Parts: sequence; C-alpha cells; structure tokens
Amino acid sequence: MIVLSVAYQRWNLPPKFRHQMDVYQPPADPFDGLSSYRTAYNGRTAPMRPSMKPDDAAHLSAEPLDDVTTVRAAYVRHPLPDVAPKRKQMWLPNPAELDGLTNYRKEYTRKQQGRCSRPLCIHTGDTFAVLAIQMKMSKQMWGQYAQYLSMYTNLDCTN
Repeated sequence: MIVLSVAYQRWNLPPKFRHQMDVYQPPADPFDGLSSYRTAYNGRTAPMRPSMKPDDAAHLSAEPLDDVTTVRAAYVRHPLPDVAPKRKQMWLPNPAELDGLTNYRKEYTRKQQGRCSRPLCIHTGDTFAVLAIQMKMSKQMWGQYAQYLSMYTNLDCTN
C-alpha cells in the first residue's frame, strides 16, 4: 500500500486567470445610418380600409331625455306594515357549573370486571406487564406497577 501524502508531487502552476466582465461604453459619435429594425421593416402593401363603425348622427334624437324610464313609470309603491323594534335580551351566564369533564369522560360507564389479576393485565396489551410476569417480578415492584396502571388506565390492578 502506498501512502498518498508521500507519493503526491506538488506541481507549480500559474494562478488561475479570471476573466473580468467588459464595461459597456457608448460611442461618442451620434448614429447617422439606418438601423436593422428600419431596414427589416415591411411596409403596408394594402391601402387602409374605411371604418365599418356606424355613424353616430343616425342614432341621435332631437327630443330631450327625460328621467322617467318604463320601470319607474310602472312602479307601484305598496305600503309597508309598521314593525315594532326588537327588544334586546339581556345576557345571562349559564347557571350550570363547569365540572371540567369532556363528554367522552362524562358518558363513560365503567365496566363491572372487578379487580384484575396479573394474567388479566396481560390482556390490556401492555408489554411491560408481560415482561414483568416473565421476569417473575417481586410483589413490591408489582404493587408500584399496579398503582401506575390504575393511575393512567381504568383498571384496578392492585393485588
């Protein structure tokens, strides 16, 4: 195996040439020739057509314009019945006390299953309970775990 730091030979290279952008300078003399735009322009080959717009004088009327339209002339005003003003109700706070429970917790009915034993706690899907029974957990540790389960679930696992 060859060590690269020993086998590497450094070459003396000139510094990189970085091209500088040219700065535009307009010519000092005014342009007196024809531009390419003017030479490439194709003039109109057809004569201008007369306008097809109708003459405005044909639609003018000698009569003065009155402000009565057919809609205004046919309008019949119907009398409106008198409406009594609405009475505003005063805001009253809700007399029911707020117990802080959600509807889900309030409507929950606790199942009548009694106290659960260690095998019943396995059916809750808690992997720690399964491991605890496999390791033959001591009674003191099982009591602490059962207290934890009863705090965070609706199971009564105290034996």
